[in-house]
Amino acid sequence: MSEPKHSNVLLGKSIREIRLRRGLTQREVSEAIGGISESALRSYELGERRPKQNTLERIAETLDVAPACFDTYGIERYDELRSEERFSRNA
Repeated sequence: MSEPKHSNVLLGKSIREIRLRRGLTQREVSEAIGGISESALRSYELGERRPKQNTLERIAETLDVAPACFDTYGIERYDELRSEERFSRNA
């Protein structure tokens, strides 16, 4: 098997980190999304596969974050992005 692409690895780490911050298991997320298996989510988190855009949006919705949180810099800005979302919702 070939090495995962660097961008896939970064995306996977972001998904995993946000999932863990939410206190959710891979099973809980995959069941909440419906249509993706726990093993598919695991392969996304490991960077072995990249989810299609609509799947990525469903993962983001399930984790209650903007899809931008998964980009290269999003995980570092996660708390800042969440604060901005809360502020805009309350405005």
